[in-house]
Amino acid sequence: MSKARCDLDWETMYELALDPQMARKRKKESESSNEDHCTMCGNLCAVKNDKAV
Repeated sequence: MSKARCDLDWETMYELALDPQMARKRKKESESSNEDHCTMCGNLCAVKNDKAV
């Protein structure tokens, strides 16, 4: 999961989640559903910003 998070690999994160269906549902219902960052950090995502630098 850590590697998938670091790579922002959403499909692998869903596969490795304890409840893949719920993980997909939460992401789909979030404001960031079409973005490459999570629902918690938004545009302040440390992983996303680190990759941009």
